[in-house]
Amino acid sequence: MAALKVRYDAAKARATSRGALAQVNEFEVAVGNSRAVLCRAWGEVVRLAFSDNEVYATFYQRTEAGLRIPDGDKWDLLRANADNTLFGDEGKKQVRFGALSLDGTGVERYGECSVTPKESMIAHRASLIEENSVAFMKRHGVTAANDYAMPMGHQADWSARATLAVAKLADQITPATTSTDYSRCLLAAGPDGWTDHFMEVHIWGPLTIRSMERVTVRHWQNKPRKSEVQALREKLQGYNVTLSVP
Repeated sequence: MAALKVRYDAAKARATSRGALAQVNEFEVAVGNSRAVLCRAWGEVVRLAFSDNEVYATFYQRTEAGLRIPDGDKWDLLRANADNTLFGDEGKKQVRFGALSLDGTGVERYGECSVTPKESMIAHRASLIEENSVAFMKRHGVTAANDYAMPMGHQADWSARATLAVAKLADQITPATTSTDYSRCLLAAGPDGWTDHFMEVHIWGPLTIRSMERVTVRHWQNKPRKSEVQALREKLQGYNVTLSVP
């Protein structure tokens, strides 16, 4: 935390020098109310809503169970290296990945359904790194050559998420920045996975439909029938989960 505080204080000082401290302070307050959002395919949300015994499985759990075949591309290799570095070979199997969001929408590349867990269900077991962890490790040269040593001050627990956001993003905020800009400042899709801009959230341990608060769909990848949407809405209502669709 000491290294993060140094970065945070320096970011605030730079904001002061360019006359943007008020906007940065407002941004910090907004991020203090941000939420973790996980994106999944429609079919996965339907599966979870079918029963509160269904568990949100990680990539590694699905692979080991024979439910998913890894793509075997460069991204899979880099992801495995990043996850091993951050969580260990066994620990990585228990981590669910999301993004920090101000508007309830996550990184839609990973599924059209943005799922917001209840904060009370994850606050004690969530942490963050300031960007996609694979991209972070590549950008900072975290490899076997330096014994996978992670640079300090770029991670935080849930309670310090606003501090990390200021350390990362304050330089993008100017006196002309308004509150309507904050959401995109925190999360914006790029043309590919390497250029998606977000703060990555790591949630340790299982999630079920009872862990969820709302599901938001902004754009359909494969639009379901109205009857299917209504059936899911009714299922979710039984767990006090709201559904928002286009």
